[in-house]
Amino acid sequence: MTKAIQDSFSLLIANKEYPDFLNTILQVIVSNGIDPVAMFKFKEENGIEDIARFKEFTIDVVLDYAELCLEDDILAPYEVSCIRDLQLLFRIDGEDYAALGKMGRVHDLLIGQLEKLYEDNRIDASEVLVKGELQSLFGLGYSDFNKIAQQCAKEALERGANIKDLDIFLPYDK
Repeated sequence: MTKAIQDSFSLLIANKEYPDFLNTILQVIVSNGIDPVAMFKFKEENGIEDIARFKEFTIDVVLDYAELCLEDDILAPYEVSCIRDLQLLFRIDGEDYAALGKMGRVHDLLIGQLEKLYEDNRIDASEVLVKGELQSLFGLGYSDFNKIAQQCAKEALERGANIKDLDIFLPYDK
């Protein structure tokens, strides 16, 4: 595990108010990384049979980590990997964000990231991949993700962007 990931989780522990058991899980992550063996040992020692029971709390960790990563720039590949590992560890899938009432946070997170992608009025090949990662990370279908991206693409068009450079489908308005 990289020092950046350790630092990120240390920041979450210091700046967010999580239940004690979740702070302990985050301490395990800071010490061992997202290690299934360490997590199994933790669960066994603490009588936790199914960590998925705590999704209402663990989903906030995933979103808090994603927001922290996006504060500086576009998601780095190791950050995407870490989010996916957290989702696997906590047994969170795309449907859980809607089921637990977190789509507002997901929407805001995506808007912030897409604004950064569209700020130069074009989407290059690597940014197309980032958009795909974002859509996949939060279990959004093409149409749902495209609706969110349209807001940022329209702003880019208003700034003078060429539609061909934006990797977006915009419906035709008469």
